[in-house]
Amino acid sequence: MSAKNLLVGVGAIAAIVVAGVAIYRNTRAPKDEVKLSVQEAVGEALAEETIKATGAQGKIVIITLEEGQSPELDQYVAAFKDRIYDTPVKIMRTDHISAEKTGKYGPGSGMSGKRFVRIVQKYPNADAIVSFVGTPDGEDKELKELKPPVPKFIAFSRAPDDIDEMFEDKLLYAAVVPRFEFPAPGPEKSKTKQDLFQKHYQVVRADTNKPK
Repeated sequence: MSAKNLLVGVGAIAAIVVAGVAIYRNTRAPKDEVKLSVQEAVGEALAEETIKATGAQGKIVIITLEEGQSPELDQYVAAFKDRIYDTPVKIMRTDHISAEKTGKYGPGSGMSGKRFVRIVQKYPNADAIVSFVGTPDGEDKELKELKPPVPKFIAFSRAPDDIDEMFEDKLLYAAVVPRFEFPAPGPEKSKTKQDLFQKHYQVVRADTNKPK
């Protein structure tokens, strides 16, 4: 094979490799973008429920992990804050769960009744408390220490079956949960992050569609 033909062959192989890398990147990027869009939509949905709960004013407390412990949760919080900052609602405090306990806590995974009671009692002047780490089990006996009225509680929860009791005891205002009612509203093929949210999640409230 001549040197000229060898260079042509090498060039063709290089072009194929470059094209393959480009195709790989293009097929992966939309998945990452979809994931990010859903995370943003969850944060925005929690913000909208908080705005409704407070009448678009007042002071709120956020419960979350320390920043950097969960990239997914950090996206929820960032989108939530972006929306809240457009309103008169003030974040008076962010109650961080320490890094040592992140193995136990995660996005929507739930918290102990003891922790929830402690936070409610610590911030009696808050108009709302927003949890990105879920809710306590509604049957936790320590919740009996709380008597309405308490700050309105909004949460992201991956365990919708655990929140019936909290609704009945008037300890939970609204929650964003994985979708349990089907078919999901909206188009079959999601075109916006709101469509993606409706496909995968839904909002439940004490006065409307509590989980069954």
